[in-house]
Amino acid sequence: RAEEAKACFEHALRLAPGHAGSHHALGRLEQKEKHRIPALLALSRCLIVENEGQRARGNLSAVKDLMKGSAQRTGSNNVTVTVDPALLPDKGDSAHRADDFNSAELLIDMMSALDLSEENKTKPFVELFQEKFDSLCGILDETKAGQSGFFWEYYAPYFSALKKAGHVETAVMLMHSSSAAVGVQNWLKSNRIAITAFEEWSAAYEW
Repeated sequence: RAEEAKACFEHALRLAPGHAGSHHALGRLEQKEKHRIPALLALSRCLIVENEGQRARGNLSAVKDLMKGSAQRTGSNNVTVTVDPALLPDKGDSAHRADDFNSAELLIDMMSALDLSEENKTKPFVELFQEKFDSLCGILDETKAGQSGFFWEYYAPYFSALKKAGHVETAVMLMHSSSAAVGVQNWLKSNRIAITAFEEWSAAYEW
């Protein structure tokens, strides 16, 4: 009874936006149904609320997988990006479906090809993740017109506002708190002021 469960978790989140368990459960249900962007948004918010512990480590792994995209190296100089035909615009259908994130889906797939470029192949994973996450937050704002559905109405405005407020780097680093990566841990130790500013902004955000 997944649809009933999702409706319950959505109602819970309207009442308590800081309840990590509801973000987690909703994100995992969406992931199971292969709804990549809704799952990514819910689990990312969960990691902002709860970024340490076993559940956080599992959610970080899931978010990394969701953000990877479909690009694969198929030869020394070739990269193949596999795009689901369902994501391509249908000229005969101008209506928006509820929680339609096709543009964001395509963005992640195309940016995943850049991860394999000579310029990016030596960059730390968290840096590549941050670049994609920043672009994702941006495209949510750019493509919001006419959109509907819980994830568009609830999560998308938060992440759009997060980018506009200049908190993308801090949010990404907090999401990676459970990572043992030296660069992440050093950043977290050295940027307490930025972390406090983001936490205060996030706590004051009006859902």
